[in-house]
Amino acid sequence: MRVITTIICLALLQACQSSNPKYVQPIGGWCTVEYTVLKTGYVKDVKVIESYPGTYFDEACIKNASQNKHSPFLVNGQPIEKEGVRYKITYERD
Repeated sequence: MRVITTIICLALLQACQSSNPKYVQPIGGWCTVEYTVLKTGYVKDVKVIESYPGTYFDEACIKNASQNKHSPFLVNGQPIEKEGVRYKITYERD
């Protein structure tokens, strides 16, 4: 059995703000990515978990999420790497 843990105490300190890719501007959608937060709060190993519509936003989501910075996850007061952190990015039409 696989146990999925949700972390609610991990604060997002810096989220990349970017516009939709030009080739998909007329539509909106979303993308959920999963990644590892390093001891420093930076992100690595970003992968798309699900997205809508299709894979239109996957490349932009990976690029945006790779630039996020979190407060480090602490165990006994010490920062640790935390795998499996999920982040959802929504693209809305203007």
